[in-house]
Amino acid sequence: MTKWTSIAWRKRNDWIDFYQTPSWCVEKLLEKEVFSDNILEPCSWAGAISKVLEKHWYNVFSQDIRTDKWVYWNKWQDFLLYNKPKVWDIITNPPYFIAKDFINKALENTDWKVAMLLKLSFLESADRYEFFKNTPLKKVYVFCKRVNMYPEWQPQPKNSWTIAYAWYIWEKWYTWKPTIDWIL
Repeated sequence: MTKWTSIAWRKRNDWIDFYQTPSWCVEKLLEKEVFSDNILEPCSWAGAISKVLEKHWYNVFSQDIRTDKWVYWNKWQDFLLYNKPKVWDIITNPPYFIAKDFINKALENTDWKVAMLLKLSFLESADRYEFFKNTPLKKVYVFCKRVNMYPEWQPQPKNSWTIAYAWYIWEKWYTWKPTIDWIL
C-alpha cells in the first residue's frame, strides 16, 4: 500500500476526487457482467452505483469515507483499512490517485469479482504493467461514448467529457490474458 492510508486519505477527502458515476454506466456494466447477490460498494458517497444495483435487486452494502449530508451508505468506512468478512463482489468508481491500492484491497476482500470504473489510460505505465501481470484482470469494457461525471445537482455541460473510461473486471483465480470489449 502507498502512503495514502487512513489519515492522509481523510485529509485528501474533498471534492477533487469526487466523480459521480452516471446510472447508464452501471446499467451497461450489468448488461455485460453477472454478479453475485453479495456486493460491496466502498465509495458510495451519494449512492449512484448502489442505487442502480438495488434497482436490479442486488443486495448492496454501501460505505464511504465521507461523512457529509449527501452520503448514501450503510456504514462509514475507510476502505483501505477494511477488515470485515470477505464479500463475493466489489463494484466501485474509486479515487483515481489511489486506484491501484483500492484494487489490491478489493482483491484481498472478495471471493469472486471486482469491477472498477477507471480511466482508459490506467492501462498505461511500466509500474502498472507489472501490476496487471500479477492480478487476475479478465476484461476491460471500453466506453465508445464519453462518460460525463458530474453530481446530479450540477448543470451538465453541453460539450462532452474529454477523458475515456472503461470498466475493468478482475476475477479471482483467472489466469489467462485479459480481453477487451466495447460498451456502446
